[in-house]
Amino acid sequence: MGAMTEINSIVRFPGDFDLSKLKHGLIVDLVLERERVLPMRIALLYFHTDWNFLGYCRVLSLTQKEGKTHLQVEVLTVFTKDEQDIYKTKFVEAGKFTGEAK
Repeated sequence: MGAMTEINSIVRFPGDFDLSKLKHGLIVDLVLERERVLPMRIALLYFHTDWNFLGYCRVLSLTQKEGKTHLQVEVLTVFTKDEQDIYKTKFVEAGKFTGEAK
């Protein structure tokens, strides 16, 4: 028996996150189901629901407790609507090859 830990390279914001608050420098505390590992202090894409990529963030801290992952992330950039559309289209296109997107 072993522990299951996901390795992620993108960050998902919760579905109820208020997108109107997004701006450079915003610090967001997230609690994710399951234990996860993410790169620290480098630019990572973040998305909302349905692969709607919103910009780049960086993970400032990561802790695991009781099977959940607690993150503190800083918003680095916020995409325009046109940029969001391009990132979603390209990710879904590539994700169909890997099984990440349908």
